[in-house]
Amino acid sequence: MPTCAVTQLFQRERTGDRRFSSNTKHHRARALQVSVEKSVESVHRGGVTWLDLDGIEHRWLLSAAADASVAAYDIQEGRQETNAGLGERVEGRTEHIAAFKLDRSNAESHKYTITSVCWYPIDTGMFVTGSFDQEIKVWDTNSLVPVCTFGLPDRVFALDMSRVAAVHCLIAVGSAEPQVKLCDLASGAFTHSLVGHRDAIWALHWSLTSEWHLFTSAADGQVRLWDIRTSGCIHVFDQHDTNAASSTRQTWEQPLEGIVGQNRPAQHRQAHEGAVTAVVPTPDGLYCLTAGTDSRIRLWDLSDNSNTLVNFPSPFNRSKKGRQVAVSNDAPLVFHPSGSVIQAFHLHEGSLQKLLRGHIDTVNACCYNPVAQELLTGSNDCQIMVWSPPGDAMDDAHDCWSDDFE
Repeated sequence: MPTCAVTQLFQRERTGDRRFSSNTKHHRARALQVSVEKSVESVHRGGVTWLDLDGIEHRWLLSAAADASVAAYDIQEGRQETNAGLGERVEGRTEHIAAFKLDRSNAESHKYTITSVCWYPIDTGMFVTGSFDQEIKVWDTNSLVPVCTFGLPDRVFALDMSRVAAVHCLIAVGSAEPQVKLCDLASGAFTHSLVGHRDAIWALHWSLTSEWHLFTSAADGQVRLWDIRTSGCIHVFDQHDTNAASSTRQTWEQPLEGIVGQNRPAQHRQAHEGAVTAVVPTPDGLYCLTAGTDSRIRLWDLSDNSNTLVNFPSPFNRSKKGRQVAVSNDAPLVFHPSGSVIQAFHLHEGSLQKLLRGHIDTVNACCYNPVAQELLTGSNDCQIMVWSPPGDAMDDAHDCWSDDFE
């Protein structure tokens, strides 16, 4: 039986033990289920491809879809849900409707699938979208018009902006060509290209510890780490590179040439046997997760860029483009789309903690809200689902009152 919350509170006050908060958050994160208190009324008519929650208030959710639409939802303030058949209010349940929607009916919108979307990290007054129509658009949230457009030579698969940048304002873009483009919002032009991959760039993510470091992954099975201030990447991750003591390591400042861990040339170093569909650093910046079409998830220790060999069982993945994987801030949990279900794995043990079932088609996107301890997911069934801890997640605490004071 779980330790009583009341007992933990008394112990915290007596001993100064501050683990109560983290233990409670961990328990709630592992108890996620389809929310009975809120729902998101999706306005998309195509599969939801990407989700992004603003990092300032954790209130505004952006969603992109295959029908070339993008929408924003206020997930904190909603209206009381009503029964569609009877028109009666559903007590205790709120419905969150779109604050705005942009689709093909808008002459300035994208014409094909929007594959990625992100908020401007500083505030929600601007957001960025990327599409198969080979364009990156920067939108003014208030006027809903594009203030800047970048044209690329091929379809856009991924984009991201640094959450810790203080000097630059760059958008990293991955497309069907094997080069990463860096778009500068200040000048409205491309600054330079990162060359090294041999196939389409399916996923990328800026480092959470340095504004100059960028993780990229591609259909060639490689995951690369770049310092955008230098020429060439600074590391190519290798699934066989597991022994930090014996392998030759490079520092952030050293170039890749001449430093080939375990004597493997850079072009032969593979993070996965198939295309890499996701690359995401953990919230603490100490590890990086990758997922591939070889149905493997790998956890990398960023202190020495080695494969930690954590075994994540049966992460089914046959995607033809990047998919969004989420990591919880409250508990060491990884949320991985696997067909129509979401697998919740323990980050450091790899054990399967829970299967989240609710969607009826392939799940493409997972986004974790650390403030409300909620998981938001988007799927090819055109729906956005909210997963939250049940209201009685800590009811065992109340059951202990009489036992503690008898």
